Parts: sequence; C-alpha cells; structure tokens
Amino acid sequence: MVVLEYVADANPDGLYFEGVPLRDLTDADLAQQPAHVQAAILAAPFYRAVATPPAVVDAADRLARRRGAVETKEIAAAGAAAPHATEE
Repeated sequence: MVVLEYVADANPDGLYFEGVPLRDLTDADLAQQPAHVQAAILAAPFYRAVATPPAVVDAADRLARRRGAVETKEIAAAGAAAPHATEE
C-alpha cells in the first residue's frame, strides 16, 4: 500500500536520502528504514503522506519512549536530517 507520494515538482534539485528511491513509497519501503531516516523522509517536502504508515506509527512510539539526549545523539550521528544532492 502506498503511504507516501513522491512529488517531483517539490524536488527540483533531485535531492534524495541514501537508500530511499525517488518514487511513491509503500509501508514496506518505509519499514525498511531506521526510525531517524523515516522521520527525515516524513519531514521532506517532496514526500506527501497519503496514509498513516503503520511502520511510522511504531517508530514514533519507540522514539517517544526514548526521548531526550539519546534520540538527539542518534539522529545527529546518523546524519539523515538532510537529503543528498543528485550527482550530475
């Protein structure tokens, strides 16, 4: 089931997240990503939610239980907050 629609017009520079395809994403696609990458995808302007992905709900639940410095350090260490530019 598609849960995130890829909006190419909102991504004129072709930015992407390592290991995440630039296309509509299914719940299975999202579930394969770590929680910090899921959060970054959901915050990206070029993916639009069309349904609430169960994997995101589960990940949000886990993160809510581990709030604070630990979560912040994990996200910063993962470096997934910013998408990559495509190489030309």
